[in-house]
Amino acid sequence: MLYYVCNQEENKKHKEEVKEMEYGKIKITKHARQRLQERMPEIDSSNYAQVVQAARYKGETEGSLKKTNPKFAKYISQRFYGNKSTEIRVYKNHVFVFFGSKGHSRVLKTVVDIPEKQLAKII
Repeated sequence: MLYYVCNQEENKKHKEEVKEMEYGKIKITKHARQRLQERMPEIDSSNYAQVVQAARYKGETEGSLKKTNPKFAKYISQRFYGNKSTEIRVYKNHVFVFFGSKGHSRVLKTVVDIPEKQLAKII
């Protein structure tokens, strides 16, 4: 388990919220695990590691999308803005939001569906 570095009181308060599951080198936050269950119910929880790793290492980046589909890249950048530590991957009609050092984002924060209406407009 990982805990934010903060004072003892804050650490106790957030202890449950910050629990993360580690799969290989990628950690999945409790929130991301819930989103995987909601948004990808066809995937068994024992296979989350494979899906998350595939998304992280094989998913489309914003940069690669700019070359292949500029409209979609614009949608992604507008919808999923973040800070320098956020990395976005698009994999199987889902957006995976990773957090960590740029280029080494190893914590999955959340998973978001790309609405069918939006896909139809963009692609």
